[in-house]
Amino acid sequence: MRLTTVLVSFFYILVFPFTGYLVVPDSVFAQSSSRDTLQVTFETAQQIALERNPQLLSAEKDIQKARAQIVKSRGNLLPDISAYTNYSHNFELPIFSISFGGQTQSFRAGRFENITSGIQLQQPLYTGGSIWSGLRMAVRGEDLAANQAKVVKQQVLLQVRQSFYNALYTKQLIQVAREALNNVQRNLDQVQKQHDAGTASGFDLLRAQVQVANTKPELIAAQHRHEQSLTQLRTAIGLGKDIPIQVAGELDYTPTPLENQSLQDLQNEALEARPEIQNMHLQRQIQNISVHTAVAGYLPKVSLSSNLQFQAQQDNLDLTRQDFIRSISAGLTLSIPLFTGGTNYGQVQQAKIELRKLDDQEQQLENGIAAEVESAYYSLLDAKEKIDSQSQTIQQAHESLRLAELNYREGTATQLDILNAQLALQQAQTNYSQYLLQYNVAGDQLRKAVNQLTFEDQN
Repeated sequence: MRLTTVLVSFFYILVFPFTGYLVVPDSVFAQSSSRDTLQVTFETAQQIALERNPQLLSAEKDIQKARAQIVKSRGNLLPDISAYTNYSHNFELPIFSISFGGQTQSFRAGRFENITSGIQLQQPLYTGGSIWSGLRMAVRGEDLAANQAKVVKQQVLLQVRQSFYNALYTKQLIQVAREALNNVQRNLDQVQKQHDAGTASGFDLLRAQVQVANTKPELIAAQHRHEQSLTQLRTAIGLGKDIPIQVAGELDYTPTPLENQSLQDLQNEALEARPEIQNMHLQRQIQNISVHTAVAGYLPKVSLSSNLQFQAQQDNLDLTRQDFIRSISAGLTLSIPLFTGGTNYGQVQQAKIELRKLDDQEQQLENGIAAEVESAYYSLLDAKEKIDSQSQTIQQAHESLRLAELNYREGTATQLDILNAQLALQQAQTNYSQYLLQYNVAGDQLRKAVNQLTFEDQN
């Protein structure tokens, strides 16, 4: 059968990409409109963050990337099979000259149309262990990415929980400021009545009015501060700026069992459990493998190659199947590095230096973790002592204000006594809220420091 057109012998490789879609269910975040206010509890804030926080999503992609590296490294162990084709046209055939019988004769060689197609196989047989080392490094890399995702998860949970505590704290500051405004307004009403009855001076009335005017901006400032804390929380959990949120709950004091452990025990527990320490061990394994990979540059390499080829040469493209000549070949290639200009030596030395650097980094990491545990531990104990003492102070401040107002109505106290009692009560309430914030934040910092901060944690 003759071919009257150009022989199409090119091999086309059709690639069909399959796209997988990772759907993250928004089990908590389900709002019909961005104008609706999302009620956020302590649990839902963490759950939304685990589904939407960009840092966590990026860490998950790093794990997927590490798994793809394993597939890539494993592929280096398998044969490389490729199809090829080549078409060339000689516009003028080359001339060859030979000497025969004392005379030189010249002739043209070859054909005008040349088509070569075939399939080639290449298989590495020995590479000094570099391919296997690459696969081992890829496997360790997946473990490293998984551990790093745990680190990121704890960091995100800590950030979200601290932001939530801060939102509750500023919410309580609004309550404190509103109660303070109610107290000074009640005092102003009492002074106004007594002034109208002629039992209070104009100076007392003026002082009460000034106190009300000074307290109103404090309430406004507390409200603005709360809005800023909500913005920080919204950012931490991965919500857009156009989604209004409200926090549910109150700051409270729930003792954590960690405060009953010794500092030394907590530090030892942290050094055993922290994923950063595990990552350091994995990095050491990877770097050891990297040294072996660099040493492999000194070793010979052996590879197998095989080729199935069809070749046709004619003066025109009016070709038949019989014009194609098949050939099959196979062979081994041995490559021995004799001189590389110091490249291999430099790579080995770099790998060994990086391995020694891990000793310093590991020591620095352990010192940092121990310091992190110590800081959170003492901050927790400090907040606990302040909470215990401040709760009594608030009761005393309430009673002091009640007696001051009672004595003022009876004429045995001055307006200054009432103002001082109001200020003392407001300061005591503010301090108590601040100590609650410190205790809850320090508790979570200590949990993270000893690798115990999880989504299931409750305060």
